[in-house]
Amino acid sequence: MRKATTGKIGPWTMALLGIFHVSKASPTMAGAFLTTPRLNFITSSTLHIISGRKLFYRPFVSNPDFVLRAHGMFGSDADINYDGLKKSRPIRIQAQAIDTTQQRNIDETVGECCKIVHFQRHGQGTHNEIYRIWTEKNGRPLDLSETDPEKNPLLLPHVIDAPLTEKGRNQCLEKKHQASKLNVELVIVSPLVRALQTAHITFADHLPNNSERNVKWVAHEGTREELGLLVCNQRRPLSQTKLEFPHVDFSYLTYEEDVIWNTHRKHTSDKKGIPKRETTVDMSHRCYDFLVDFLMTREEKEIAVVGHSAWLHAMCNAVIDCGEHDHLLPMFGQAELRSIKLTFNRGVN
Repeated sequence: MRKATTGKIGPWTMALLGIFHVSKASPTMAGAFLTTPRLNFITSSTLHIISGRKLFYRPFVSNPDFVLRAHGMFGSDADINYDGLKKSRPIRIQAQAIDTTQQRNIDETVGECCKIVHFQRHGQGTHNEIYRIWTEKNGRPLDLSETDPEKNPLLLPHVIDAPLTEKGRNQCLEKKHQASKLNVELVIVSPLVRALQTAHITFADHLPNNSERNVKWVAHEGTREELGLLVCNQRRPLSQTKLEFPHVDFSYLTYEEDVIWNTHRKHTSDKKGIPKRETTVDMSHRCYDFLVDFLMTREEKEIAVVGHSAWLHAMCNAVIDCGEHDHLLPMFGQAELRSIKLTFNRGVN
C-alpha cells in the first residue's frame, strides 16, 4: 500500500505537480487543493467509518474467481467475451443513440422498461493534464499500471480526487447550452470532485435554484472511476464534498472514508501491498448493478449520469448492447455528452 502512494519526489515530478501553483480555480471549483502542491484534506485522523445502509458494491461477492482473474485496464482482460458476459446476466440492456436536436415526445419515446439517459464524462482533470505533460516530456505514454511513484505521478497523494483544470471547466461550459435543452428530471453523479464540478457546470440550468421542474441531484458510488492503483480516483472525505456541493443528495454514501476504494485494495494487493487496477470486467459488474438495481428502478424517465472514461467504456462495451449503434463503443472524450435510450429486457439471450 505504502509503495503505491509515497516515495521520493524527483525534480521532474515536482515540475509536473507545479500546475497546482498556477491554478486560477475558485475554492469551489478547485476542490480541496491548495495553491501549492501539498495535500491538505486527508489525514488518518480525519477518516472514520459511519455506520449506515448496505454498501453498494458487489464484485468480490458475486464471482471472485472470475472477477479477479485478470487485471489491468484493457490489458489482460482484453480477450474476455463481452457478449457472453452480457448474456450471462438476467437482464439485457439494449442501447439506442438519440439525436437530442430532434423534437420528441418523451412519453411516446420511453416505455415502462425504458429510460432516456444523457451520459457525460467529466472535463479535463488535473490528473489528465499531468498525464499529458508527462507524455509530451518523455515522448511516450505514461504507463498507468506502473507501481513506482517515481515513474507514475498519478500515484502521488497530491492527485487524490483530482479536480477540473481551467480547460476542463471551459469544456463543460461548452456543453451547457446543449444540456439546457434536455428535459432532465434527475442528475446522478459520481462522488468524485471532477464529476461533481462537471455536472454543476454542464447542467447548471437544472440545479434546484435554476430550474422550475425540481430536478433531483443524487451522488452514487456506482458511477465512479476505476478502483485500485491510481490515486486520482480515490475519493476524499465525504464531509468536505458535502460542504462544497450542498444541492446534491449524498444519502447513498454512508461512509466518510472511501470504503469502496479501501475494500478493492485489500482484496487485490500483493504481498508488498501494491493493489491491482480494476479491470473492465470488474467495472462492468459495478456498472450493471448501478443500471439495474438503481437507475432502472427510478421513477424518472429522463436522467443525466455524469461519470468517468473507463467506467463509461466498460458500460458501452461490457454491459449494454449497442447493436448497430457501434459509434457508442469508443472512449468518451473529455466532457463529451451522449444521449442513449436504454431498454431493459429480462430473460433475453
